[in-house]
Amino acid sequence: MIDGRVHKIADAVDFGYDPRDYLQPWRIRSESRVDLRFFPMRERRVRVPFVELHQLIGTFSGTVIDDTGERVPIDDMVGLAESVRARW
Repeated sequence: MIDGRVHKIADAVDFGYDPRDYLQPWRIRSESRVDLRFFPMRERRVRVPFVELHQLIGTFSGTVIDDTGERVPIDDMVGLAESVRARW
């Protein structure tokens, strides 16, 4: 949401991270509208049978492009990212 308005990102978004160390910086990108780095500060890990969940809080920096084509800088915005692996 930018200035109270939701902007749709129709591109697939790739979350690049090291599954051996979730506290290393992540790279979050789409083909044309998202180019962010996520810097985790804290991890919450939950493991139950067949499910492994990693929830991280940290900061985002980089750029996104809104629906009008304007490049919006993101600088140290606090947020969450997570990775879930489940086997059924």
